[in-house]
Amino acid sequence: MNKRYSLRRSFFNKIAFIILMISVFSSVIQLYFIRNQLNYEIENKTSIIEEGIKQGINETELASKEIEKQIDLKMYHVSKYISNLLNTASVNDIDIKTLESLKEELELAGITIFTKKDDDFVAVLSTDKKDLGMSAKSFEELYKGLQLLFHDQFSTELSAVEKNNFYSTPIVQSGAHNEEKRFFKYAYYHPPGADFIIDPFVEANEVDKFTEKVGPQSWINKMLEENKDVKEIAILDPEVFVHPNLENQLYPPRKKVVYGTFQYRSDADIGLIKKFIKNQEKVRKVEKINGKKYIKVFAPMKNGQVIYLALDYNAITGPMIRHSIILIISGLVSLMALFFFTAGFFNKIYENIQKIKKQIHSLEDGDLTAKSDVHDNTELQILSESANRMVDTLHKTIGNANQLAVKTQRLAYMLEEEASKSVEQMYSMSTEKTIESRELLEEALAILDAVEKEISNSSLSNKEELFEKLEMVRKIAHVRTSSTTEMTITLSDLMQSLHRQSEQLTDISETLLKSLERFKL
Repeated sequence: MNKRYSLRRSFFNKIAFIILMISVFSSVIQLYFIRNQLNYEIENKTSIIEEGIKQGINETELASKEIEKQIDLKMYHVSKYISNLLNTASVNDIDIKTLESLKEELELAGITIFTKKDDDFVAVLSTDKKDLGMSAKSFEELYKGLQLLFHDQFSTELSAVEKNNFYSTPIVQSGAHNEEKRFFKYAYYHPPGADFIIDPFVEANEVDKFTEKVGPQSWINKMLEENKDVKEIAILDPEVFVHPNLENQLYPPRKKVVYGTFQYRSDADIGLIKKFIKNQEKVRKVEKINGKKYIKVFAPMKNGQVIYLALDYNAITGPMIRHSIILIISGLVSLMALFFFTAGFFNKIYENIQKIKKQIHSLEDGDLTAKSDVHDNTELQILSESANRMVDTLHKTIGNANQLAVKTQRLAYMLEEEASKSVEQMYSMSTEKTIESRELLEEALAILDAVEKEISNSSLSNKEELFEKLEMVRKIAHVRTSSTTEMTITLSDLMQSLHRQSEQLTDISETLLKSLERFKL
């Protein structure tokens, strides 16, 4: 047998289920959008920072290249000026005093003369004693450049300015001044037919300071100040991570961390950076460092370097999660408010239904005075009023039926009593009449017998005729007596039948009254 639930319980169960499903569905959708929004925010923020850093690098490179180009042009003219003043093709004709004089005249940091010795280029003369004896082979790129330049094979595309017999390096740290960090711009000029290479150089700390002031590092510092949730930014060189020995060479200068800091590194990060030599796709991941979660982004650049960002996971996700929690709570509060409003509204309907239900149960129990009092201006009020009218009709009908039953019972009793008396009277009368008729019959028969006897003793000629008539009279007497008896019996049976019917009517009226007794009027 199926278990029945009340309408209220069924309603609340369904509403609770619907609210639960809406909450779960809303939470899933919210989590989906949070994830997408989080990805969008991270992508947007990292893209802005990436573009800012790239812009800073590009602007710095353009400015640095322009400055270096101007310096290179100056150094080219200085180199040709020195070559013209030396006016020789042999290194043996050059003396240090001439170089010192030219250095002062041209306001240079120094002048060095390289010449070929065996398979190397060695500094044989220099205004800076620390440069004397320096071997070009110690610096692979410099050696290759001097080798090409000495044999007039050097391409102008490898120099900042397109001048024949001229080669210049970027601004680099001096390899001869290890005790202090000094940056120089070196130029190399090979006079046609000469056995030496002129190397004038100027100190370029101003250019390095300019790079530090407005270059990528300044952009990184600016980004860190403006974005508190960004904890670390760096420009990394994957090739140096693969070949750490590149960091020890002076030319060209290479470092693992070109700009910025890379403190939140992990072994997995190192392996990932090394893969950027072949893999040029942006990578984003979440990693826990010292118990704190960070969003790490590695974005490759066209020059082979990698932009690295470390963002505070909680700082990025916290506001969105809080906002989403507020939205979820607001939604739940709205659903609960709707639930309580619906529950209150349904309770009123349920209470009115219970009133009508109670009225119906009272009617089932026979209470024809039960009425429901519903005033909500809805269909339930119409139903209640209709039920009340039905109660009034039933009350009136059953009341009339009860009165008729009482009257019927009273008449049935009277009829039964009268029928009983009539039966007794008819029985007495029929008995008397039967006795009288039998006595009369016997007397008549006795007279007829006497007459017949007298006729038999007489000498009448028509005896037979008289005997026939006497027999006829005897039959008539018998018939008359039988008819009277039968009529009396029939009348008696009729009265008895009437008496039985009156008894049945009395029983019916009593049964009807007993049936009506269950109704409360």
